[in-house]
Amino acid sequence: MILTRTHAGDSRFPTIYAAARRAPRSAPLATLLLATAIACAPALKAQEIERFEFRATADSTILSHQPKARAMNFGARDHLELQANLRFALMQFDLNRLAGMRVERATLVLRRTRDMLVRVGLGTIAAAWDEGASNDGRATEGGVCYQYARYHETAARATPWAWPGSDFGDVAFGEGGSRWTSAVARFDRERESFEIDVPAAMVQALAQGLQPGGLALADEFHREPIAAIASREAFGGPLLVVEARRVPTRTSVAPKNVRTLRDELGVEWVEFEAAQAIGFEVVVTGSDRASAESARRLETWALPTPGPGRLRAMLVAGRGPRDTHVAVRAVEAAADWSDWESAPLPPVPERVVALDAPKLPRFDLPREIRGPFVADDGVALSRDGIWIRSSRQTWFDPMRGPVSLQAGRNEFVAFQVFLAGVSGAHQVRIAEWASPSDAAPAPRAALFRQHYVKARLGKDKYGPDAAVPLRDGELMNLAFDAPRPASAQPATEPGQDGPDEPEGEVPGPADDKADAGGPPPPRMVQGVWVELFVPRGTSTGVWRSRVVVVRDGAAVLDVPIELEVVSGTLPDELGFAAMLGSDKPLAELGAGDSPDGVDDARRWATLDACYRMAHTHRATFAYDPMRVDGSVEAGFAPAIRAAGESATLDFEDWERRFARYFDGSAFRDLPRAGAPLSFFTLPFNENWPLVMQLRPAGRGVPAANRYHYRATWYELADVRMRRNPPIDAYIHWPIADALSGGYQEQTRRLMGQFAEYLSSRRWATQFHVAPSHYITGVRQGCWWNLELPQVMDDYLALRFWFDLYRSGGAVRGGPVKLRGTLSQPQFSRSVLDGMLDLSIIDMSLMDKQRHLLTRRERYGRLWQTGFPIDPEHGPAAMLRWVWCARLAGAEGVALRNCVGPASAWEDATTVALIYPPRYGNDGFVPSLRLKGLLRAQQDMEWLAAWQRSGGESVPTGYSLNAIGQEIVQRMSLPPSRNVNLLPVLELPGRLDTVVFEELRRGLRSAAR
Repeated sequence: MILTRTHAGDSRFPTIYAAARRAPRSAPLATLLLATAIACAPALKAQEIERFEFRATADSTILSHQPKARAMNFGARDHLELQANLRFALMQFDLNRLAGMRVERATLVLRRTRDMLVRVGLGTIAAAWDEGASNDGRATEGGVCYQYARYHETAARATPWAWPGSDFGDVAFGEGGSRWTSAVARFDRERESFEIDVPAAMVQALAQGLQPGGLALADEFHREPIAAIASREAFGGPLLVVEARRVPTRTSVAPKNVRTLRDELGVEWVEFEAAQAIGFEVVVTGSDRASAESARRLETWALPTPGPGRLRAMLVAGRGPRDTHVAVRAVEAAADWSDWESAPLPPVPERVVALDAPKLPRFDLPREIRGPFVADDGVALSRDGIWIRSSRQTWFDPMRGPVSLQAGRNEFVAFQVFLAGVSGAHQVRIAEWASPSDAAPAPRAALFRQHYVKARLGKDKYGPDAAVPLRDGELMNLAFDAPRPASAQPATEPGQDGPDEPEGEVPGPADDKADAGGPPPPRMVQGVWVELFVPRGTSTGVWRSRVVVVRDGAAVLDVPIELEVVSGTLPDELGFAAMLGSDKPLAELGAGDSPDGVDDARRWATLDACYRMAHTHRATFAYDPMRVDGSVEAGFAPAIRAAGESATLDFEDWERRFARYFDGSAFRDLPRAGAPLSFFTLPFNENWPLVMQLRPAGRGVPAANRYHYRATWYELADVRMRRNPPIDAYIHWPIADALSGGYQEQTRRLMGQFAEYLSSRRWATQFHVAPSHYITGVRQGCWWNLELPQVMDDYLALRFWFDLYRSGGAVRGGPVKLRGTLSQPQFSRSVLDGMLDLSIIDMSLMDKQRHLLTRRERYGRLWQTGFPIDPEHGPAAMLRWVWCARLAGAEGVALRNCVGPASAWEDATTVALIYPPRYGNDGFVPSLRLKGLLRAQQDMEWLAAWQRSGGESVPTGYSLNAIGQEIVQRMSLPPSRNVNLLPVLELPGRLDTVVFEELRRGLRSAAR
């Protein structure tokens, strides 16, 4: 017999036993019953279930969708709001009365005030917070918000959720050691309330103080409408009903197999096993005993979420000079803490990471542009002679030279020539090279005329971006305006930015064209990009040449060039990925400004030109052949023969079209001769190889088991002038129930055919499957945001297809890799864990570094995307971004839609890394930003070579952390404002190109 007693509210009610309500009829019987009760008391007490009701002691809504909203507080409002990943409801409960008890069941009761809850996300919070006293959203000192656990207008005095720069997403819904689950909210229409089952383990963790922040609630069913429930300030606030039983005191089992390690990034970890535990404590000590005075406890958010298998905690606190050990103990449900188990910390590497970077001279660039001069490749100078966000110092004399450069074999280096002064026909020539020996071949030079486009930042300013190839001996007829007097020059010191709108600047269109009826554009300077390539067979030593500027037949600048070729050689294979993406139809890419469009032959010529352009610049053009309506660009998918269970893929035409890119034969005449494409995107999506036939969910299907991509309210009246979708427009949920077994089985089988075919060819190219469809607001063939997922259904849909492809043949270690793009990785929870081989992350790679590094094994390799480089920022901004990404832990960068529209020739756009054909010219044109990406990719290869040269400090040589610390110390720039595990540079601001050149030369020396 199991007995139940109830505790309501915050007061203890008398125990009521159903079996003892009737008074005994006789004394002997009463005596017998009493004796029996006394004898059975221990057993009854052990089995007794007690029921508790806990009202919320604090609650609030927090908002994540805008920077300003992230500081808002709603602690005194009479309702809590939920909306996808934009609004979360937080609530705390005082569960002290559950001490020594094991939770059996728990239910969260919420009173509805607006709209419906159907499916919700429920989780614990790994950090404590204070409610705050605002009811209108105003930031309240000490109050909770998305950005801080306790807000303060001075960031340094605010309490972060975890580390400085963290936010709520780092301590909830599976992050920072928290727990989470998805649940159905059962609606009681009579009481206008919802009931949500809460896992017993989750409440147990709260009761034992392992999750100090209480519970968080998210709406996993709606995308747009805002659901609301009563807060504790109103009638019917959050109520947690718990059933628990008291159990005998016992000691938890200690963790097993405790060990420490340092990974190739230089991050230290402790690993252990504790299958039955619901919580842990980890301390770093100066001895093998946890009770030592030097013990430092890791915060709750730094601990792993309990579970089976090996668990890993990042030693984020860092190690002090006297720290030698790490100790771990565990606790189980309703039990005492276990004994400590310790392990020694990894030894500090004996070798010191130090880069022997030379100190280069510094020369100021001209303050007044009155004649031709030379400068390094990091300078950006507008058409009217204004320095644009770049250093105005270089390491060689701009008027007399020599232009001092250094390069390894198979490497590009560059400098610039700026023409100014007197108008006329100009030529830039590179004289024949003088060899340090009789060995050949000599370095190869290429010239590019800088084309100026109307900048996005700064009124009527024209900055250089397109790099138009100049033929050997080509004349440039240039008309220069008179230079401004010195008094009109921007009053800036060397190394400082000029103003965005300098005095005396005359507005004008790009290049040599003028607006109808307007004045001609001012030209005070014309830039020429000079690019030198060192072939593999070039002999080491100093090669000498001259750069000569000829105007109207007479030399007006003659500067020597000294190119030191060192013994190191850059590999043809790309160790650091640079992805140039595009999803536009090939006909649109190749049309440029041609009014006649393109035929099929030109479509493929366009693709070939883009592949070759990226290959030349040590990048990979990644064309996405999927269209918004679910179709595939013609020719990118192999033909499907037969149908149904007899369907097979015919690769004959597909291989004839693409095999030359996979074996490298299409690139034999390029600098990386014969190197194949690094990766290629396969056409798999939700409508290929089979078109989805979704099973509708009509009347009678519970709300929790149906789905629609559009916002739903489940109300009879109109809300915001929008009705619910008609009942026959829903599909079954989860997605596996909406798609037939035949669709799933045939998709697996055809994926298996594709994977088997690719394995048989043994190409070095990796083949990516990357779902890229998304909802555009109007029904266009996709029900989910598969690229840049936003809500839980998007993540679940991604997992469904990734699991389908994985089970079909996209196995780990094979040629097919699963790639995902995550703009909000903290909201993916654990849904995609183990699914991805490669994750493309936006700028949250900088802010969510801890989150991503703790999940590297589950997210796969990390690439970064999402940083727009404006043309006027020049190649140096691209260089700096790539350095920042690598130091943050990225193994590549990805840029989307890199082929600009025809209008990019006039108005600057961030996406035009490659310019389309123009004025009848069939060729694509690189941008200066693409040149900057080339420089950055080469730097990453030298960085990797230096890392490998680190001996046995870590398995792969010097750790990235140690390298990053050395690099940051040598920079003249401050480190990131966020406290990261790996060093990160601040992205805004100017880049000192002299410092980067010193680093580059040091890397080449260390890598040899």
